[in-house]
Amino acid sequence: MAGAAVQGKRKTRSARRQRQDGQDIVVSVERLTRHPLYKRVIRLTSKFKAHDEDNEARVGDTVLIEESRPLSATSDGGS
Repeated sequence: MAGAAVQGKRKTRSARRQRQDGQDIVVSVERLTRHPLYKRVIRLTSKFKAHDEDNEARVGDTVLIEESRPLSATSDGGS
């Protein structure tokens, strides 16, 4: 199974901060992939919510997020 995570290891991703909702921040992760038909490299973005306890991150900052179990209904909990 290619790309499967090893148990006990958490994936980390570098993301750019977009906006803030209280102590939760919205970050976007960009990845490059090849278009299945046209074979051009395209940029895809995925948005995640993360918890920022100290409110350190500002809009446009690059942050490191780590996967975790769900801690709330809307936030992933990683920061």
